[in-house]
Amino acid sequence: LTVTGVQTCALPIYGKPHPSYQYDLGLSVSQLTFEAMHRGYIAHQMSGFDHAKISAEFTLTNFDPIVVVAIGKQGDVEILPEQAQAREKSLSVRKPLNEIVVQGLPN
Repeated sequence: LTVTGVQTCALPIYGKPHPSYQYDLGLSVSQLTFEAMHRGYIAHQMSGFDHAKISAEFTLTNFDPIVVVAIGKQGDVEILPEQAQAREKSLSVRKPLNEIVVQGLPN
């Protein structure tokens, strides 16, 4: 389990958190995810967590947690409850590109 975040204390040169911290954080989490997959692990990114509990559990006094990433080996789908099994086994349907890209689609 990894918790990534941003320092709550201001950097002297900016007087506040670095202006591109969200970009930097997203890039670092994506690279962590790729590296985990390269090594045969699954990385599950989560933003819906109790920020206060995470801060307390990991003693994050100078950081605001932004995302939690669980890293581990893929388990057997058969150990899940039936409803979760069905969700895991169902085909993932994606929207066509022309529904989500507004400009620059290839011909």
